[in-house]
Amino acid sequence: MRVPQIAFMLQVKVTIDPKDRDTFIKHFKTAYNFAMAEPECAYFFVGENVQEPGAFYWTEGWTKDTQWFMTVSQTPPSGIAYVLSFLTRSLPGANQKTIL
Repeated sequence: MRVPQIAFMLQVKVTIDPKDRDTFIKHFKTAYNFAMAEPECAYFFVGENVQEPGAFYWTEGWTKDTQWFMTVSQTPPSGIAYVLSFLTRSLPGANQKTIL
């Protein structure tokens, strides 16, 4: 098995109201699936901090560089654009500039 070369890694932490956990997870799964479908996505790990209710972390590894990511993330219908759209709609006060 060939291991992909990672050119860019993105680490994210979001904190949501714990009462919205189930809704967040439901919508996040869709965004996750879109990102994982991108051929350049080598991995996408997600975790929840059970000691900090509402805190989610994820790490994405991409085989393309930062410039590619920033260009593609602006271009629907890419999975990355979908994830950014999801986040800006789901997180109070979030916008694409605060996420990227």
